[in-house]
Amino acid sequence: MRKFFGIFFFALAVNISYAQQEHISTGFHTGIAANHEAPTIGVDVRYNVFADVRIAPSITYMIRYKNQSAWYFDFDGHYVFDITNRFSFYPISGISLSIWDWHSRFSDKVTHTRLGLNAGLGAEFKIIYRLSVGLDLKYNVIRDYHQALAAVRVAYHF
Repeated sequence: MRKFFGIFFFALAVNISYAQQEHISTGFHTGIAANHEAPTIGVDVRYNVFADVRIAPSITYMIRYKNQSAWYFDFDGHYVFDITNRFSFYPISGISLSIWDWHSRFSDKVTHTRLGLNAGLGAEFKIIYRLSVGLDLKYNVIRDYHQALAAVRVAYHF
């Protein structure tokens, strides 16, 4: 777990150092975990490795609902298709580490950690020069905990 956090924050630091080149965006997203009908919130960083290819590490929290919550640590890749200079869409694929917690009045807290895969689609619309809104739909394939996630994202482009 420490290695994952180390890699995530190293990638974040490297991305911030390239912020002046407009290859990076940071965003806030909120949505729903469809299988558990629970709201989600999170943050992400997106960095263009090449003109159309970017990496997108993110942290998402599934807010406790029916005594269950989860943290998702995702490392996704996007291949961006620019339809216009303001609108683009992209397929999403990557890996996910999720930490699931259950709380019950009758038993102690139970935690499961699972490694999985992500697949989905996303779209982004630039409102103004440095601000965009987007929609990501992805499915986490995780042993015993498959989950469909939908999120609306607001991002600032450096």
